[in-house]
Amino acid sequence: MRMSASLIERHRAFWDCSPEARPLCDFFVGGVLPLATYHDGLREGPLAPEMIIPEAWEILYSHVGHTRPRQGELVDTVYPLVTLPWLEAILGCPVKVSLTSHSMGTEPYLDDLSQLDAVEAAALDPANPWFLKLLEFQRYLITTFGSQQPVGLPVMRGPLDLATAMLGGARTLYEFYDHPTAMEHLLRVCADVWLHVARAQMALIPAYAGGFFSYRLLWTPRPSPVLQEDSTAFLSPALYRQFVLPQDERILAEFTYPCFHTHSASMGIVLDGLLACPSVKAIDSCWDPAPFGPPVETLIPAYHRIQEAGKSLYILATGCPTQEELLLLCRELSPRGLCVFFEAQDETVGRYMLERMAGAWQGQLPGVPMESPSH
Repeated sequence: MRMSASLIERHRAFWDCSPEARPLCDFFVGGVLPLATYHDGLREGPLAPEMIIPEAWEILYSHVGHTRPRQGELVDTVYPLVTLPWLEAILGCPVKVSLTSHSMGTEPYLDDLSQLDAVEAAALDPANPWFLKLLEFQRYLITTFGSQQPVGLPVMRGPLDLATAMLGGARTLYEFYDHPTAMEHLLRVCADVWLHVARAQMALIPAYAGGFFSYRLLWTPRPSPVLQEDSTAFLSPALYRQFVLPQDERILAEFTYPCFHTHSASMGIVLDGLLACPSVKAIDSCWDPAPFGPPVETLIPAYHRIQEAGKSLYILATGCPTQEELLLLCRELSPRGLCVFFEAQDETVGRYMLERMAGAWQGQLPGVPMESPSH
């Protein structure tokens, strides 16, 4: 698709938290795991980089896609396989394919924290096979699709997620208490590798409509990735601020429009730290459907805090939210710096939901929460 000047300005307004009468809104149909619909050439078990042939995935990108926006407010973007843990693999984690769960996972392997210098050297080696495969995949996407649609950065899990993949969840927690200095070193290594891989991809990816994209499908004036730390679900806010936040801040400070991805079930663990971090431009809140996440109404106070702090708010509403849940956002949140991307059961339901939301936002003053819409 070609982005109109007016759509670019709406995306720019999201990042700048400029006054808007309505937020960016779009919907998608279907899940977010491409292996559920297409896995040609893969088999159950260990995965090596030479088994990933970018050209073999053209049908996925041409016909099946990942999480594709249907309304046109967000921009269909191609990026390397969302299910493949690229950074974990670059850091040495063995990767395994599970066709039954439509996923690719890793296994912990780092037995000795004194090995970190060797781990870092291998991960930063220009000849690292998984690093080369990621860049090969990006070049394929740029050559094949880059003239018709944007190419963006893939999912890039943060330093804590990478450390947890290398050590295993339980051991990670113990190491914070048993070997805090070594854990600080490990997180620093993971952040260095994160930045190295992000920079290498950004050097390849061309601008599209004068801007750049990630897997969150938003136009940004400058290359800016999405950072996430899903493993914070197992930490206390104090441990996050002491050990992880310094490395997250170091990553975020390098970019102009960085977004931090959170989950509704664990957003509270990182929120205080993120709101105090001047480098955070936007906070992404992915809804965890019941029974894994809290009711939507309990998230509203956190959303108010994000907006009051002058941060943009991107809500990814998975699990086919109800009309009442989506209209609650219209009643409670300012459209200023807001984007809502929700999952719908089908095209008809998605467009109906968008019409209801548009009607609820109609007449709202920019930056002022609405009265309850009529039903």
